[in-house]
Amino acid sequence: MPAAPAQPTPLHSPERAPGEGASISEAPRGRSTPGTPPVDADDDLAGILARLTADENEHSTSETTPAGPDTPGVGNKLTDPRDLSRPSTASDIVISGGSGLDFDPTFATIGQRAIGAIVDTVVITLAIVPGLVLAQLSDSTAVRLLAGVVGVLGVLIILVLGARSIATNGKWVGNRVAGTTVVNGTDGVFIDRGRAGLRMFGRHVISPVFLFGYLMAFADGQRRTFHDRLAGTVVIRRQRETWTADDS
Repeated sequence: MPAAPAQPTPLHSPERAPGEGASISEAPRGRSTPGTPPVDADDDLAGILARLTADENEHSTSETTPAGPDTPGVGNKLTDPRDLSRPSTASDIVISGGSGLDFDPTFATIGQRAIGAIVDTVVITLAIVPGLVLAQLSDSTAVRLLAGVVGVLGVLIILVLGARSIATNGKWVGNRVAGTTVVNGTDGVFIDRGRAGLRMFGRHVISPVFLFGYLMAFADGQRRTFHDRLAGTVVIRRQRETWTADDS
């Protein structure tokens, strides 16, 4: 009598619920499946870690900028600080600001400027008077020509004397009467004779034309006239003295 066919082995034992235990498709950790050599779990983990480390090193190397001739690369010998030379000492730099940093003027008022202009106009008019008187003595051409020369000489003398006085102490007759001083507009020092002569010429020859040179002072924060702008000057007055309780 033929033997009965063998019954197939169930995937799960009857004592265990489905899903418990290991299936036939999964080999238990530390054991090998039929036909394959045994695999150690520690060797598997070490291989994974080795591959991760290699990938990380390769990625970091690709992102690193190649070292230049002056940049030490990996594994290059660093420069010994004792081989470096000290930087040369720079020469001392001196910045001279002059007296312009301390120049804090008190500008002359419009009234003081007007008094000075009136006085100086009287002075230069007196210098022309001899020529005017001479022109009235005779109607001859020679006398009138001589009168004109005398008048021009009188004006030139006033211009020269005024320029020398302003260059020396910043004051001409009108400044002395009004209590003002003509100084350089940037640092407050006295100007030279060339600029003082240019200012005198502009004041008595150009500014009186329609009084436009004097009217410019009303539109200027420093109350400068045309001849002040021409020579780069300002007119200042003496600062008012103040007294405190500590002064003795």
